[in-house]
Amino acid sequence: MMGDSAKKQEALNALNGISYNDWMEIKFKIDKYFSDQLSKYEKQLKLDSQYTNSHY
Repeated sequence: MMGDSAKKQEALNALNGISYNDWMEIKFKIDKYFSDQLSKYEKQLKLDSQYTNSHY
């Protein structure tokens, strides 16, 4: 299994030579991915909080 540093370097190497438009498309998809992950996390926290509050 690769370490975090190796994964980061591999990702950076993969971006070498791409156009600005391609970079912006990739950035948009990355931002959306992490935004979706954050929304799921916040939703789960809210559900967990509601469950905890209703049982104590």
